[in-house]
Amino acid sequence: MKTDIAGLRKMILKEQGLSGVTIVSVLVPKLRDLCLGCCGSFGLGSTPVDADDFDRCYRYLKMIHNGPSRINIVAKKYPQWSKMAKHWDELSALYEKEITNTSRRAPKLYKRMQEIRGTNA
Repeated sequence: MKTDIAGLRKMILKEQGLSGVTIVSVLVPKLRDLCLGCCGSFGLGSTPVDADDFDRCYRYLKMIHNGPSRINIVAKKYPQWSKMAKHWDELSALYEKEITNTSRRAPKLYKRMQEIRGTNA
């Protein structure tokens, strides 16, 4: 699968989200300027804080060639991503189990994200 540049561009312009834009800015250099234009450099480096943020990150990574397996590259650029990157497969499994077409709630995912971030839920 090739990286879906057009789909990513459309999603960035429609949904943005600092954590997702951080991923794209690192893994898709062609879209870095667009990412900076949407959130400025002050927002890059943000990690997902809830299920909605995680959802965007998850979908961005699915649109990027070998995206999920390259999450460590984001952590190398932004060290605050290292904990999330280390647990990405676990978080993705929780996401896939909890998120359905009928329910957008993911309390187990949210709780685990807060534990990884070291914050109280």
